[in-house]
Amino acid sequence: MPMSVRDALLSFALRALRLKTSETPLQVPGLCILQIDGLAFEILKEARLKGFCPFLDSLITQESYTVGKYFSGIPSSTVVVDAELFYGTHDGIVSFTWLDRKKKQFRFGINNVSMKSVEEELKKNHTPLMLGGSSLMFAYGAGASVLDLSTSELDLHRLPQLIPRYRGIFVPLLNPIRFWKIFLVFFVNTISSIFHSFQKRDFNYYRYTMIELLIKIFLNDYASVLTRIEIWKGTPKIALNLSLYDHVSHVKGIRHPLTIHALTLVDFYCRELYLSLVRSKRKYSFIVLSDHGQIDARLFRNISNESIDRVVARGIDDDTFTVEVKHVGTRFGGKEVQATSENSKQVFVLACGDTAHVYFSRSFDAPMNRETLEEVFPKLVKTLLLHKGIGWILVRSGEKDAILLSKDGGVYFENGKVKKIDTKATGMPSKRILDDLARYSKEYNIGDLVIFSKVTEGKAACFEEHTPSGAHAGFNGEEPWPFLITNSPSVRAVLEKGEPSKEELFRSVRCLVSSNVSSPT
Repeated sequence: MPMSVRDALLSFALRALRLKTSETPLQVPGLCILQIDGLAFEILKEARLKGFCPFLDSLITQESYTVGKYFSGIPSSTVVVDAELFYGTHDGIVSFTWLDRKKKQFRFGINNVSMKSVEEELKKNHTPLMLGGSSLMFAYGAGASVLDLSTSELDLHRLPQLIPRYRGIFVPLLNPIRFWKIFLVFFVNTISSIFHSFQKRDFNYYRYTMIELLIKIFLNDYASVLTRIEIWKGTPKIALNLSLYDHVSHVKGIRHPLTIHALTLVDFYCRELYLSLVRSKRKYSFIVLSDHGQIDARLFRNISNESIDRVVARGIDDDTFTVEVKHVGTRFGGKEVQATSENSKQVFVLACGDTAHVYFSRSFDAPMNRETLEEVFPKLVKTLLLHKGIGWILVRSGEKDAILLSKDGGVYFENGKVKKIDTKATGMPSKRILDDLARYSKEYNIGDLVIFSKVTEGKAACFEEHTPSGAHAGFNGEEPWPFLITNSPSVRAVLEKGEPSKEELFRSVRCLVSSNVSSPT
């Protein structure tokens, strides 16, 4: 395929900046992973049929790529799924925000300090996938040594040291038309945010939307250009996470016109990167995947004019206890949030989408079981289950067992296996979800109570306090499954078996990389 004028100018700029090509021999096969955050298999299917994803559709129908869905498991969350992809394990990572019981620290999936600590633990016993490669916009750097622009490594205080090493980040500025086009989109949305802030009389709304727009619109476009540079350099392993669709669908809903526009833009990025791969001298396996899906959502507080922490406090029925919500988005660069048990009457609710983990300070070392909970707080479980926005509660039972409770009955787990299902229970999750919940019930970092919201009229109740339009599903219906598109014969073979688990599918992805790829000096 002939080189375009734009690619020729890019090549000249990279040489002028003395950016070296990869020292890994070109005969070593490469791997390029592109993740479309939050896009469900069914939504992709709809978008293809309606012409909103022309490139991804042509990749499947004309380029002999295979597409299929896979089971992301419980919880369906970016930091969980990507840990499995990059490290081959998600042990101890039980939500997008959770308590690390061993370290006595709260973890937050979008906080760089938290994720750096999580990744350091993962590296102790597992080999990261991106050694000798580049990771852009993921939560994990996964050992990337060429270019690491991940949540775990981004530190604004280190910019003076990072700029000489990553001078390629200035290359997108050499394309002024593209740069100013994105700036114009950002400017228009800024005006819109200011207008809505005045309407809502809420500056925090303005600040939140501004930060999100900066990250999701500007940096996603910027990162796609940086990924093309890595392809030009012949970097053997490249991973890019595009979170634009996920953000817009959370705010607007999974089928909103703005969400579809975001998906069309993501499809354009996919096309650009694919063309760069085709022109590359290195032969790449190309994988496009999502990490989870979403369904429509509504705010939990709007169901009964009570936030989830107030419902928990009402169930505890003891004014000496302090019930506090720990939010998903602690500020970037913040210190580790320590969990101390000096005050045994503290209760922390870590809410994320349709799931909330409730931790009691008296039991930070290990989850409290149902017997103890009902002895100390006899009204709590009943109060929660009677709420119209709550569908299920997961709680330990005895030393090794657990139970998934609804107001109509329960599912009993024994040592990580489904033992018994109440015949009276309605809205029962599928067998596969129940089996995974049985496994999940043994995770040592889960809350003393794990609360799952109810899905009514196709909408999941969202426990977070911002106004959502999309969330990570619930248990009145199957979780929206993510997808994977590939041209790799070995990964395709696993995908074509039909709805593989993320563990099985990602094992085949990790097998694609050569153990001979060394980290450049």
